[in-house]
Amino acid sequence: DKYPNGAATIKNFTVLKHGGVTRRMGTKHITTTKSDGKVRLIPFQYSTTQTYMLEFGVGYIRIYRDSGQLLESGTTDPLEIDTSASNAAYTEDDLAKLNFAQSADVLFVVHPDYPPHELQRLAGSDDLAANWGWFQYDFKDGPYGDLNSDVDKTIKPAVAATGETTITASIGIFTSTDVGRLVALEQVGSEDTEIHRGYGKILSIDDPMGDLPTHDLVINVIEDFQTTSAVSTWRLGAWSDTTGWPRAVGFHQNRIWFGGSNTAPQTFWASVTNDFANFRPNNPEDTSQVRDSDGLNFTISDNRVNTIRNIKSEVRGILFLTDGGEFIGQADGVFKPITPTNFAVARHGNFGSPEGVQSLQVADRILFVQ
Repeated sequence: DKYPNGAATIKNFTVLKHGGVTRRMGTKHITTTKSDGKVRLIPFQYSTTQTYMLEFGVGYIRIYRDSGQLLESGTTDPLEIDTSASNAAYTEDDLAKLNFAQSADVLFVVHPDYPPHELQRLAGSDDLAANWGWFQYDFKDGPYGDLNSDVDKTIKPAVAATGETTITASIGIFTSTDVGRLVALEQVGSEDTEIHRGYGKILSIDDPMGDLPTHDLVINVIEDFQTTSAVSTWRLGAWSDTTGWPRAVGFHQNRIWFGGSNTAPQTFWASVTNDFANFRPNNPEDTSQVRDSDGLNFTISDNRVNTIRNIKSEVRGILFLTDGGEFIGQADGVFKPITPTNFAVARHGNFGSPEGVQSLQVADRILFVQ
């Protein structure tokens, strides 16, 4: 009897789960984008009462709240965060590849060709540009690549203590795009049975001839070296302009997870527990000690290259959405925490995900575009 009262087509209404319809929500024109340019809209929730939509454009971020554009206090000008001078000067084409994840009042933004950055909502009124910050993500003690295996390639620090110093490479190891990259030396510590890891970040590279022969680098030593002797046991940071930067980011079990750089498309890196800037792979005082809270480096093993596009936390573990399928990482044991020594990844699906389309968590489901 109810069938004749049904409808074949319904426009401008939402069909309710148990029958009946309700008028669909409307839209409202707020304004146009800056210079009518292409932008990326990214949501940002600071608190239960302050929720924003961010307009990411070329060299700037504008902010919307409560059905209107946020204006700089005391003016009629749109509040604008200048990003043009940073190491993430996105072009219009770059905007489509942005990937992001939020933790409290910090939004982490990644792109495979630029260092990760943070948008921070600082304390105070939200209509002052000074209360918003755009900063390059400052990671430390990792993640690293493999340990050098060529005994002829050595690195010698001029000074062992922390601070700015020079290190000398025996032969061409570095390129100009390694500025900002980590360098770690593994040397015998105070106890002969312990291997100590000292590390720093490259500030500049002396390359007067352009062909990178034996050359010097200026680095900022963060963790002391043991000696000033030349060693072949060194590692370089996994991220740089040389190797590329992560294209996906997410949070799971109080760690931040990055994945999918240009040279390591199916590798992901997890931070130390409760320390989102630290990726130490083991105890720097004795590298044989791997603790449960240490960072993780892991590469998905499969019969094809699966570039990581999205990273999402779910009940069973951490989900990696790649262009070749879906993989889930979890500890061995229900509800056990993931650790460097208790972790495995298994294929979960074969749909695949495109680049630049953010996945969504809705209730206990992950929704993504195939």
